[in-house]
Amino acid sequence: MFIINIENTEEFVVNIVNFDLANKMNQSSAEYDAEISEFDSCDITSCPSTHVKVPRVQEAPVHIECSLYKII
Repeated sequence: MFIINIENTEEFVVNIVNFDLANKMNQSSAEYDAEISEFDSCDITSCPSTHVKVPRVQEAPVHIECSLYKII
């Protein structure tokens, strides 16, 4: 699903998390229907990104905001 989101928005955020968030982030990688929010389902807080329109994980200590260049 994440590839579809990246293709549709041409933006994404790589959130690098600490050990405390690892289980929640792993849970967020499950396949969810498009209308279900992984943030809500996994009890993760979203917040606005600085340079892209897609949200980032507030609790993550590192965020890499990205724009799609090419899919190979």
